[in-house]
Amino acid sequence: MEKTGGLQMKVKDILLKNVKDKNNKKLEQLKNRLTAEENNEEKDSGQRKKTEWMLCLGAGVSISVGLPNWYKLLATVTAQLLPTSERSSPIEEFDKDVKEFYDKYGYNDLEFIRKWEKALQGEYEDVFHEINLLEAGEYIRIYLKKDLGGSKEENQGEEFEKRVNYTLNRYIGEACKFDKEITEESLKDTTLLAVARLMKTENDALIHNAITYNYDNLLEASLRRICKCPEERVHSIIKEHKLPGLAGENDWNIYHVHGRIPAVDEEKEPMSAKVILAESDYYEEEQVNYSWTNVLQSYGMLRTNMIFLGFSGADYNFRRLVKHIEKEKRDRQQYYIFFSVDGIVKSVFSKYLKKFSLDQCIEDMKNGRKYAYEQLFINYLIDIQTTYWNNHGFQVIWSSHEQLSCDLERLHEKPELIQQ
Repeated sequence: MEKTGGLQMKVKDILLKNVKDKNNKKLEQLKNRLTAEENNEEKDSGQRKKTEWMLCLGAGVSISVGLPNWYKLLATVTAQLLPTSERSSPIEEFDKDVKEFYDKYGYNDLEFIRKWEKALQGEYEDVFHEINLLEAGEYIRIYLKKDLGGSKEENQGEEFEKRVNYTLNRYIGEACKFDKEITEESLKDTTLLAVARLMKTENDALIHNAITYNYDNLLEASLRRICKCPEERVHSIIKEHKLPGLAGENDWNIYHVHGRIPAVDEEKEPMSAKVILAESDYYEEEQVNYSWTNVLQSYGMLRTNMIFLGFSGADYNFRRLVKHIEKEKRDRQQYYIFFSVDGIVKSVFSKYLKKFSLDQCIEDMKNGRKYAYEQLFINYLIDIQTTYWNNHGFQVIWSSHEQLSCDLERLHEKPELIQQ
């Protein structure tokens, strides 16, 4: 989880009074809707009808436990693909340059080795900030297809595609290994653990379904090992499986719509045959109206209220979901989304961060010593984005990387007042 230093970034330090009050009311409203005693059931023709809820999880949930974001994932996989002095490049002209490069520098150059090792940890992720993520994913697919070789006819065959997908999955799996034990302590204060606890509350009455765009199986592992859900009751579902109905009170369904690559090997979930990463993967999925992914999204949005976590407004997956929601136009459903203030705050203060820490900037702004314009600008961006997403059918709640896990824990705690 990304830290700001000694000071925890909290929305109460960022938001102006009325914007903060409005945000608090949204959080309290969601808590009240989730409170079993008051809102878990609704009257329907004299009968008691349970409200269905589903979580929709983006990359931020897995990033909270240290897995790479999309930029770092692309950087790490790319570093694994780069040709070495022993492994040639599949691009003929580039390979000639590679051979000359290693003749010049050799693989024993200490500076080179240190940088390569850092690259394998995603050190050069900033490079991908300037490249469309889907396009960058396509670079990897193209390179792998060339690297695995074969004739043009072979490269178009089903078996060849399986080899490409398996190899890609292996590279991604290497980049997304979770090398800690799954315990309450190792996941302390993370969004992931808060999500697991939201799905496994004391009364076990409400949220038992989650759509995730993450490949890893850490949520399943957390439900089993920390929340003590029976192993056979936690279902990790991928495209190869038959689409089941929504889980009842005794089961938990985790739908991996982009595929699954286990980050915890000892869990029972195997690797998907194919994951969605590249530009061509997304477009192929979008063109099939009744694809597994699209049916699942529509199914959830028609049947349930939804809480979105770990997305940014610029996230491609999220914007695709928005199109589904607008197409269905189901006004009776409620859609809540948690956005983080961190990105906005860091962007607005970016020109000062070479001289001052972000902690100091926030402290000075909070105490009124300086940065009045920056505070006004931050709050304008937050409020206008709230209005924008309200117009698309979303109730927006602002939090921060540091605060989100606490906000989620509060949704199923007994005290009624939300304090930030």
